[in-house]
Amino acid sequence: MNVTIQKQQGAALFVALVFLAILMVLGVTAVRNSSFQEKMATNVHQQNWAFGAADAGVNAFNTLANEGDDRSDSQHILFRARINGSVNFCVDEKGAEGACDSTFLDGTQKLTKAEVDVNKEGCFQKLCTGFSLSADPRSGIQCIVYKVDGTGNAVGVEEEVEWWAFQIGARC
Repeated sequence: MNVTIQKQQGAALFVALVFLAILMVLGVTAVRNSSFQEKMATNVHQQNWAFGAADAGVNAFNTLANEGDDRSDSQHILFRARINGSVNFCVDEKGAEGACDSTFLDGTQKLTKAEVDVNKEGCFQKLCTGFSLSADPRSGIQCIVYKVDGTGNAVGVEEEVEWWAFQIGARC
């Protein structure tokens, strides 16, 4: 039996190296793409987290505004906003009002903060829609308008929620 061995001259090696180079480029591209998508997903998660914190601040204002008597309690949120013109506070994990330098939504982790600014915008008869108010400002019935800005901060990402509150009252 006579076997003839032909010289290959390295063609198989060259083809194999080209395939390996192509696979390496595809692998590196896939890794870069997946890490980029992970960064985007993390950013969206943090933005949602911060928006939730801002919304929690506005909800805490609503709860505080509807509790107690704003006419006689000098600590009531609406009483202070009406007298001072503005109130700034932060919200803790229980939805209670606290100082902004030490109050966080997540307690001791200190990663999430909800800060609320309440500004009395003034008295406007026409803004309290759905109520029949006297056009005469001497009638004593007023529509007090408050602008509530909730700012949420979650791991350095900040989001804001703006909300308007209307109060029918005898004092402006």
